[in-house]
Amino acid sequence: MPTITRGDATRIDQLEPLWLALREHHASVTEHWGPARDPQDSWRRRRKDHEAILDEGGVLFLAEEDGRVVGFAICEREEGGGSPTWPWPPDFLAIVDLVVLPEHRGKGIGERLLAEAEAEARRLGVAALDLNVAAPNESARRFYERHGFRTDLVTMRKPL
Repeated sequence: MPTITRGDATRIDQLEPLWLALREHHASVTEHWGPARDPQDSWRRRRKDHEAILDEGGVLFLAEEDGRVVGFAICEREEGGGSPTWPWPPDFLAIVDLVVLPEHRGKGIGERLLAEAEAEARRLGVAALDLNVAAPNESARRFYERHGFRTDLVTMRKPL
């Protein structure tokens, strides 16, 4: 069983194969969105995002097995105050990415990473735990729904 530890910015490069696996999965469930970015461009962009998140106090959880990262979750705290209509949530912990390598899925690693993110949210005292999932990514949506997430906002898009 993998161990779950906290990581820092020095570990970001170890996330590349996981990000690229997620990029492939995203591309497979969102074909109607058009071609995915080139893998190296995609990783360059996401690596930059991860650096910024950790520079701003975000948290990185790593699932490691035999010295190899097989899953991770990276989260950032968001202050908000809600929308102009609702004051809730005043703040939340956003799960920016939660990834488990395909060959390690179904072993409870994602659940353990999600539990770590929730424990961090509770430790911080934030009002909610948020994340975004592509609408066609049904397996991810079912996973999060099983763990108490519900759809609160829906993005509508009309391609032009």
